[in-house]
Amino acid sequence: MREEVESRPIVAVLIGLIIGLVALELPASLLFLGLFVLVFRPLRCRLLLACAFVVGLLVAPGLANPIVEATPVHAIGTISSVPKLHPGLQTFDVQTDGRIIEVSTEDRAIFALGDDIRVSGIEMPLTPEVEAYAASMGIDGRIRSERIEVVRVGSWFAHLSGEWREAFVVFFDKAMSGESAALVDAVCFNGGPMLGSSKELELKRSGLIHIVTASGLQVFVLAFLLSSALRFLPITRGIQIALLAMLLGSYAMAAGLNPAIVRATIITLLGLGAYLFRREQDSLSALGVAGIGYLLWNPHSIYNAGFQLSFITMACLVLFFKRSPIELNESKGQLIRLSNDLLRLSFVVLLASMPLSAYYFGGVSTVSILSNALVCWCTPLVIAGSFVTFVVSWVMPAVATSIAAHVLSPLCEWMLSVLAWTGGEGSTLSISPFSGYWLVAFYGAWLLTYRRRVVQP
Repeated sequence: MREEVESRPIVAVLIGLIIGLVALELPASLLFLGLFVLVFRPLRCRLLLACAFVVGLLVAPGLANPIVEATPVHAIGTISSVPKLHPGLQTFDVQTDGRIIEVSTEDRAIFALGDDIRVSGIEMPLTPEVEAYAASMGIDGRIRSERIEVVRVGSWFAHLSGEWREAFVVFFDKAMSGESAALVDAVCFNGGPMLGSSKELELKRSGLIHIVTASGLQVFVLAFLLSSALRFLPITRGIQIALLAMLLGSYAMAAGLNPAIVRATIITLLGLGAYLFRREQDSLSALGVAGIGYLLWNPHSIYNAGFQLSFITMACLVLFFKRSPIELNESKGQLIRLSNDLLRLSFVVLLASMPLSAYYFGGVSTVSILSNALVCWCTPLVIAGSFVTFVVSWVMPAVATSIAAHVLSPLCEWMLSVLAWTGGEGSTLSISPFSGYWLVAFYGAWLLTYRRRVVQP
């Protein structure tokens, strides 16, 4: 494993940055810094590790300044997160007076990241149910808004992305039933809150939350569709990748800049663009770039369960999942080989995500492999079909509505039935609270089993 990091300096930078971000909160992490300095042999890796550690210290999240009592408020601030849609309202974070406040409003106007707004309402403390999550995102309180006015419009790109998302939601709300339309939004745009709290709980219990709303699969499907369409244009490969970057960037913005979506977008673009620089694709280095970029943009996310689940699970897949070799002149057994790959992939994902799920959510799903096997075949179909149907709706609304009702709805109903069947209370094994250092021990021990796989020509 040491050789893998030494040959990829960007991974050493990510390690140093992570240790620097948590060092003030967890001084014991300095022991790991010393360990890595001793283990890494090249001087370059040691210097990069030390420099990244210093940067992490400089940008580390500050102390919380929570709101303790409800008071009327009239404030001007800047929207610092992409708005999330919920049934009947939307929420977003606002940075004002050195604090980050979550604002909720029933106004369905298009607000966007970077807008300066004037908000009037009631400033309140966080509820116990969301306090842990909010603390991991640096949120100090919430405002139940009575009136919001945009003082200065921010990024046009963010507004364009928000309008795309809103048009998507409106179309499927009209073309499909309520639960199926909410599921399409959840699958395509990480819109889990649109399903409601009970369905979100079922997603966690069934183990489907990783594939349905937070896998990054959406990016890979969308990238395939867009790349296939761009090949028909008389433009160079470099321009195609530039257009793809703009479109995927808009999608990532519309999907809320979720860690899994951002990670998948960066990995996809770096993978497609590697040949422009005469380089081979390297998923581990791309993961390092994605992690560094996300943590510098939002240092609080280092304590967020979504960020940790996304990046740790992907790192385990890159290191420990290898596809079955394709035998020459193989004419049979392709379905068996695909099934074996799917089973091994599910096992790696389960092993990678289970400790974190137990730590943050107090339990692990006992039906995760079964539930994912039941829906993994139709999830890409829902994603691809929804995006294609939405594009068709621009020119042939009646045809698009028919596709949504007769093709996408049955797929969504199947996913919802699996969710209801596997998402009951008995599908989760409760785990007593334990120290986070056990996570370090688990993943560290797993990394010690890594062996580089050498393929002979």
